[in-house]
Amino acid sequence: MRHPSMITTLFLATVGISTAASIPSRGDGVRCATPAPTAAQILDDQALMESLFGDESSGAVGADIAIAWHVVHRTNGIGDVSDEMIQDQLDVLNGAYAPSGYSFYTASLDRTANDAWFEDFLAYEESIYLSLAIDPSHHLNLYISDIPYGGFAYFPGTFSESDAFNAVVINLTTLPGGGVYGYDEGDIAAHEVGHYLGLFHTFEGGCGEGDQVADTPAEVGPAIGCPEGRDSCSSPGVDPIHNFMAYTDNFCMEEFTPGQAMRMDRQVAGYRPSLLDGPCGLVVDLTNYPRAVARGSALSFDVAAFNRCEGSQTFDRVALSVTGPATLVQDLYDGLEVEIASGGSRARRLELAVPTRVPEGVYLVKLTLDLDGAEISSDFFPVTVVSNLP
Repeated sequence: MRHPSMITTLFLATVGISTAASIPSRGDGVRCATPAPTAAQILDDQALMESLFGDESSGAVGADIAIAWHVVHRTNGIGDVSDEMIQDQLDVLNGAYAPSGYSFYTASLDRTANDAWFEDFLAYEESIYLSLAIDPSHHLNLYISDIPYGGFAYFPGTFSESDAFNAVVINLTTLPGGGVYGYDEGDIAAHEVGHYLGLFHTFEGGCGEGDQVADTPAEVGPAIGCPEGRDSCSSPGVDPIHNFMAYTDNFCMEEFTPGQAMRMDRQVAGYRPSLLDGPCGLVVDLTNYPRAVARGSALSFDVAAFNRCEGSQTFDRVALSVTGPATLVQDLYDGLEVEIASGGSRARRLELAVPTRVPEGVYLVKLTLDLDGAEISSDFFPVTVVSNLP
């Protein structure tokens, strides 16, 4: 069976040259270490936003953003988080950003066993990015490892679009079920992606107008826990403790404001416009699948592959894998070349026999395509195998 990760050579990395000296001074917060915006950065940001959009009357637009996941772990397997945890994290991101018009999908996933990188990610930050980043102009490169913070990111405009330092990094314990008390429901990633899309902390600048968003009431500093009714500034409105850009516990965080959605739109249009184009490559979609299937029957669903490239793409193997208490793999095409024209797609109905003696339990279903030795895969879909359906 092939490794479930996707091979990074599918999308060629187009990265700028970064130097450690160019990295902004990192924040001291244990919760979030995103570098605070400088006064000059805020002024430049305000000028760009005004020149691009003028007033704030336009509605949120959003975008469909490709994620290149990078898991950095020890050689003994510690830190190698499961595919299911990554899918759960993706689900949290999509739930958090759906009202703002943003959605995310997995374009690639790679796993790197490197003890030095895992033990001191920050010391090797530049090497890690330059080695692993995939086309930063068109992908959100999201790294999962052991870092001394919950997470961090770099604001739009800090580096050029194609620079490998356009990254989001989260501590593996903050993934859903990761185990860090109060912060293991996946909302740390939602917070850090907010920085990546141009949002400041709700408490940026204290009781002034530091976060540059009109509908997030000011707060004097970060709130901890979930202090309902906290009102730390004399300006109108109680502190936005339920905002994803606050510092409260994950169970307390549940919203972005319309003003934040518009700010993200402006930041992406101004600093990360290539994200709106999407990456070149095939995107695999697996839909209309059953949530449960009986042993001895067939697992049936529709699959489709979409070509986002300017030229045609050819793949020579399509495999369906089901992993869990047991592993099932079925090759659909093996050695037969299938070509998809630019902007085109191929779809078909698929059935996979479920043996009578396969163990019951929850399985993860994934479709994988080979392109000249590289792999792309669908998201992971859970299916429960039972003895008999009701």
